Amino acid sequence: MLARIQEVKGLLSVSQETQEAILHLGQIHTSELRIVSDRLAVQGGDNRETLSIVKSTFCAVREVKDLVDRACQVVVSLQVLASNSMFFRGLDPTRNLPLVVEDALGNILEIPLDLIHSWEVTDLPTLMLALAYTLTAADVPSPSRSPI
Repeated sequence: MLARIQEVKGLLSVSQETQEAILHLGQIHTSELRIVSDRLAVQGGDNRETLSIVKSTFCAVREVKDLVDRACQVVVSLQVLASNSMFFRGLDPTRNLPLVVEDALGNILEIPLDLIHSWEVTDLPTLMLALAYTLTAADVPSPSRSPI
């Protein structure tokens, strides 16, 4: 029986040593896991900071894009303005000449450019009315004076 007790004590001591080794390895793994957890927490904070920086940079790039779009629109507007400007009107041989309207009867009405530029006359019916009011009774054809 003593041999049996010695054998059980030997097995228990081996089991105890194994459990102590497992406990020691568990403590090592726990400390390593804490280190990894701390690193992950730091990296998560860094990722949040990086994402906020990326977000603000993206917003700035989008604003720059909008500014470039507006600048392009201004350039196009300036091109249109320059093509319609008075620089090219200097080459126009009809510059400062009145608008001449002639009807089917050969009546001629000269309309000053000032009137046209002031937008007081904006359509053909108004021009025709102006022409009609300038005719005298002698200018209006009658059936007896008809060439046909």
